[in-house]
Amino acid sequence: MPSHMRAALLAVATLCLAFGDGHYFAIKEGNEKFRNKDYKGALELYKKANGQKDSAVSRYDMGNAQYWLGDYNAAAEAYGGAVNSPDADLAKRAALNYANAKTSLAMEKMEKGPEPTAREDLESAIAAYRKVLLDAPSNNSAKHN
Repeated sequence: MPSHMRAALLAVATLCLAFGDGHYFAIKEGNEKFRNKDYKGALELYKKANGQKDSAVSRYDMGNAQYWLGDYNAAAEAYGGAVNSPDADLAKRAALNYANAKTSLAMEKMEKGPEPTAREDLESAIAAYRKVLLDAPSNNSAKHN
């Protein structure tokens, strides 16, 4: 193959890699919507990203949007999918947010009346806060909660 053909193929392959990652662009667009407080729009994009490539980042972002939409159960589930991320910082944030979502879910259930699963949610939250504090004893958010 002539060298100019190889160079052209390499350029096309590079462009495909740079612009063909729908996962990355869906998250990026979702983050823009999230910053603008369009949580439903952001959630749709995060779900799209996660459908293209299941990742701790897309799960964490889905959890953030679901939390702000008041769907604490779905948020906890999404954060739970990110707590084992190889990115230690993301895993710590996901663990703390998982605990926060479980706490909010329990509080929501208790406001509606006696709910046996509210206690389970609080116990899950406490266990998650403890884990965060074992990993990061100076985490003020976990200490406060």
